[in-house]
Amino acid sequence: MGMLNRSAVVVPPRQPFLDWLHEADPTSRHLSLREVAHEPRIYLIPECETNEDVDLVLHDLCEEIFAEQLDGWYRNPATWPKDLSFDVFCRWLDYHHHSMLIDLCDEPLSPSPIEDASLHDETQSPHDLVLAKDRSILSIDQDEGDLARLGAAVDPRVIRGALHDNVTSLQMNL
Repeated sequence: MGMLNRSAVVVPPRQPFLDWLHEADPTSRHLSLREVAHEPRIYLIPECETNEDVDLVLHDLCEEIFAEQLDGWYRNPATWPKDLSFDVFCRWLDYHHHSMLIDLCDEPLSPSPIEDASLHDETQSPHDLVLAKDRSILSIDQDEGDLARLGAAVDPRVIRGALHDNVTSLQMNL
């Protein structure tokens, strides 16, 4: 157990983010702000003791965080706002600073880079996505036959939209 030499910011979306998402991805129109903000991303940043310190750090990191947030919901940068400045970041996203991070795990932290997902990466094994009776999404590894539950209940209209718009999105590499 030990204290991490980092701070964290929890970054939930605000209404302008949801408005953009609904415009960029019509299959998301059923989502509410509460649903989109349900499990916000958490970013480790350099240690900050004051709100002023956090603001200074976020001025430097806001474009990276903003782009990652947008990409997490809709991967087409052409739909993203052109201005990813701190002012726009603060209008579209909220943030909450946490300065005391305590690691309760025995094994060391092992970061893995966030990589752009590719639907056509031949080095990964293909998966079929299936909508289960309970409306959760299941992934079936075509090579191994493994079955994994990927998420909680989804609206079948989203799946139909994906089928209609892009059939290849239902067969992807994970």
